[in-house]
Amino acid sequence: MADGNVTQIDTAYLNKFKGQIDQLRSDVEVQIRGIGPSNDPGTTNYINPVNNLTLLAGPPGFDAALALANALKTTGGSVYSQLQWLDKVLRDMSEEITTTVNSLNDTESLNNDAVSDPDQRLQEHDRRHEQPAG
Repeated sequence: MADGNVTQIDTAYLNKFKGQIDQLRSDVEVQIRGIGPSNDPGTTNYINPVNNLTLLAGPPGFDAALALANALKTTGGSVYSQLQWLDKVLRDMSEEITTTVNSLNDTESLNNDAVSDPDQRLQEHDRRHEQPAG
């Protein structure tokens, strides 16, 4: 947000956005690991990681089923690579937001010190000069 010549950054917004990124990353990591045992009637009993998907499409010796199972493994490996890339991008984004927010908080703290320190020195100076010399 711009306010005249001053840019204001809303750290609360950044932290909320980071939370959304972290949730998405968590969802991606579940896909990378696989869901494991499932009670969902619409799925098999166990869902492997995408780079280790298995398919029982027919009896041994059924060439079409073997071709389909091999295609699934190839596709799963490709998706797995893309999920790993996405996981890394999301992790980097989350870490960058954390670094940015910490840096902004450190800068704000320095700015507050820079403003309050001269005020404190001025008040101290005034107190010394108000006391009667004795």
